[in-house]
Amino acid sequence: MLSETKPASGGGNELEHEKQLVEDLKKLTESVDKVVKVVQNVESKKYLQMLDNPRKFLFYSFLHGAFIALGSTLGVVIIFTLLAYILKSIEWIPFLGEFGARIEPLLRK
Repeated sequence: MLSETKPASGGGNELEHEKQLVEDLKKLTESVDKVVKVVQNVESKKYLQMLDNPRKFLFYSFLHGAFIALGSTLGVVIIFTLLAYILKSIEWIPFLGEFGARIEPLLRK
């Protein structure tokens, strides 16, 4: 595992400590790389299993599309509602105030 040596006040010990830290960092990097490979392998196995079952694949694809559509619709509604409210409240600019006043009844329908 990783060593827990502390540098002494001598110059040679500090160099040895730095070398040990570099070695420990290399070991840690190798361990993280191994974990990443295992996780990627597990994820690819799950994906391949999902592709083997067409019903499951279609179901998840449908859910994915439905949630994207729902999020997009809600986002557009919120943005246009805020925009109409802002345009209506800016009555001191003639064109924008009139435009907002004409849009408001359309949004209330």
